[in-house]
Amino acid sequence: MPGRIIDLIIELKGKCSLKEEQIRNEFHLSQAEYRGILSLNRGERVTCSDFAQRMDLSPSRGSRVIERLISKGFLLSEPVSGDRRALLLSLTRKGLHVQARIDERKNGCEHTMLSKCSIPEVNALKNNLELLIAILE
Repeated sequence: MPGRIIDLIIELKGKCSLKEEQIRNEFHLSQAEYRGILSLNRGERVTCSDFAQRMDLSPSRGSRVIERLISKGFLLSEPVSGDRRALLLSLTRKGLHVQARIDERKNGCEHTMLSKCSIPEVNALKNNLELLIAILE
């Protein structure tokens, strides 16, 4: 008899978490740093508060993540003209490189999963996952 849906989701989450942990360990990133790098797009500049909000962090927790990403060379901070307290954040070349490597690893993982399914199965899987996400919002 198949497991409950929630048990299957937890098992899937565990397997995906292991893959994510491998990627984070490769680049010596905490979970928050990993999410921070992925929260920015190439060429995008955001304020510190926008950055923290995207990651669903308090401003003080967001500031600590920002400081670590800057010290590791993944983020660049530039002052906003006219407001000496405000900063704009963007990914450095190193940050963009790590982001691209993370994306490559995620694409490889997805390719492995999807190579075992037909196109209709892939579409059904995506639709059902989107449905579950919508239900749980």
